[in-house]
Amino acid sequence: MRRFSKLKKRIESLFSPDLGLKIYCTVYKRKGCYGWMELPRFWITLDKEIIFDWLKDFKGMRRPDPSYPRGCPVYYMDILFVTEMLQEYIETPSDRLFDHVLYKDYYGLSDILKAADRRIGVKRLKILRGRTESEAARKIIDVRLSARIKSAKGSKELCSVILWVISDSSDLKDYNLLAFEIPCGVYGNVIDVPEIALNAKSGNTYNHKKLWEDEIENNPAHKSYNRKPYNYYPRGRVDISNNRATIYLNPNIDRADVISEIRQKFGLNTQNIQKVRVVADNSEHYKCFIDQKW
Repeated sequence: MRRFSKLKKRIESLFSPDLGLKIYCTVYKRKGCYGWMELPRFWITLDKEIIFDWLKDFKGMRRPDPSYPRGCPVYYMDILFVTEMLQEYIETPSDRLFDHVLYKDYYGLSDILKAADRRIGVKRLKILRGRTESEAARKIIDVRLSARIKSAKGSKELCSVILWVISDSSDLKDYNLLAFEIPCGVYGNVIDVPEIALNAKSGNTYNHKKLWEDEIENNPAHKSYNRKPYNYYPRGRVDISNNRATIYLNPNIDRADVISEIRQKFGLNTQNIQKVRVVADNSEHYKCFIDQKW
């Protein structure tokens, strides 16, 4: 089972971390007419409740097979299909994943994995809930959506953020906060994919330069400052990881009023997250027009 333990770790790393969803696979020895047999079992639990149990849930089912006009009975060696599907799911690019059906998925495993996947946002979860025939997938989606509603009622939504502080005055008087937020969980997992595509290499946030060039530069909606380069104004970002938020920013905006606004607008409070850290980054990366030798 050593090989499956590696597969289990990789697939579970894709699940929304607040779910408590686990997958298991084992082999039972059973004495038959011709000696001892090894019978595999694969199952999924949601908060310790078994919601998918292969082979038990599929006894008597007949799957498509060209050699059998009425279909082939589900056989214990079909466990190979299950492990192959898990591997296929991991290797499927995220931009093709939502509409992709796993090869030889006779058991509805595709929808269960998508329902748990932290990369699938609220909009697509609702679409999946309406079209899936899997009761297990619907249970998972209901848990994720209800947790989201409770979070929204309790406080501002937790977000990672890319931001600029817009002001042409060196004392930043009457500044405006220009921010692009990404709703996420306490481990940084994207909960709801924004309309503007995430363009950083990591795939779960934005790159300042690319975002400015794509969304701000020459955009009439940002007329008063859209002809400036991306690094003209002081900027920063909020990263969420391991139940902690880190606010990275140019030292010129490491001010109580700016920090307070960021914390308030993007859910950086004790109801949402354990700890908030501020890092005033004096490196060349965050230099702006206020800094000498800019």
